[in-house]
Amino acid sequence: MAPASGYMRVRMVRAGVRAKHCLPANANHAAMFSCSRSKGPEMPNDEVVRALWKALDEQDFDLVREVLHADFVCEWPQSRERIRGPENYIAINQHYPGVWRIYVLKVVAGEDEVVSEVEVELTSDNGAVRQDRAVSFFKLREGKIVYLREYWPEPFAAPDWRSQWVEKM
Repeated sequence: MAPASGYMRVRMVRAGVRAKHCLPANANHAAMFSCSRSKGPEMPNDEVVRALWKALDEQDFDLVREVLHADFVCEWPQSRERIRGPENYIAINQHYPGVWRIYVLKVVAGEDEVVSEVEVELTSDNGAVRQDRAVSFFKLREGKIVYLREYWPEPFAAPDWRSQWVEKM
């Protein structure tokens, strides 16, 4: 299913944190990895976050590893879980049941913080499809994501009592 009208599916050149500025898109992974450690210009923070979403969408866990800082921590307040380290975060995503597609709806970036809103279309192992949204707060250090706090709100039906003042989206 395509994203809602007015939104676009994220498309980025496969790249490490700095690689897109110094290598062609068809460069091999080893070359990109070594370039991402070079003194080349850093990718803007919003592009680092977009690169994470693209890598997760494509299940490119090598690229996920490249954009996460060694001290990475992810928090999911709703389930009261904390994930320490890139490898644990990657393992959770590798073992998540079903197949997903990720659509980036909005990204807002500051000096070292980024906020994103994404829509995730999940097809479970039994074929059922559902749409989820996530609002994610990122902190970056040294051009990599060091902290992520995510909220996965449950959709709900709007109550009838306020229908005269709102419009359906």
